[in-house]
This record gives sequence, C-alpha cells and structure tokens, in this order.
Amino acid sequence: MALATPTASEVRLTITTTLSDDAVAQFVADAVLMAEPCSSIATFSESKQKAIIRYLAAHLISMNDAASRKIAESMGDASESFSTPTLGDALRGTTYGQQAISLDSSGCLAKIGKTPVTFKVL
Repeated sequence: MALATPTASEVRLTITTTLSDDAVAQFVADAVLMAEPCSSIATFSESKQKAIIRYLAAHLISMNDAASRKIAESMGDASESFSTPTLGDALRGTTYGQQAISLDSSGCLAKIGKTPVTFKVL
C-alpha cells in the first residue's frame, strides 16, 4: 500500500526553503523511502501519513540545505550569521525529525538509524 504524500506546497508550510518544487518533491520521495520499512505507518489515516512524510521531508531538507539552517541578523554595517546546531542522532537531529517520531505512535521511526543489539553464544 502506497503512503499518502504531501505536495511541495504543503512541505513549504512546514519549512522555508529556496529549493524548487522538483527538488522538494525529491525529498518527499526520499522521505517515503525512509518511512516504508515501518509498515505500521501505512495503517495510519491519510492525514497522519501525510504529516509524517511532510516532517520527514522537512528533516531531510533541513539536514541537506545549508541555507535553511542559517540565521543571519544585521544592523547598519554590522551583521552576524550562524547555523542552527543538530539536536541529536538520526531523526532526533532536527525538530522536524522529532515531530515525525512523535506522530508515529508505533515507535518504528524512533528506531531508524540505530544498530540492533545482537548476542552470540560462544
């Protein structure tokens, strides 16, 4: 079952970016690939699926688009700029990823990027 996906315009309501619609659509497609291993997401309502994919796409844009992470201020001749820090590992690295995790009531997204523990009897 295919996941419901947001439009580029819907993603732009979540994150401000200068990327083209085609580029945003590619991030949406990548977000779907991230979510597909979590089969429980396909059982959620269409609106919840779209929200999860939207936040995953915003997470990917934020991590890959340096302009979306820069904050600049200026007053007269003086100016300063800095980038927002990453907040944690994997999806926890941005507030967008954290929102996607919180929307996934199955807990599957929280496990993405974590190495499973394995035990071997010797």
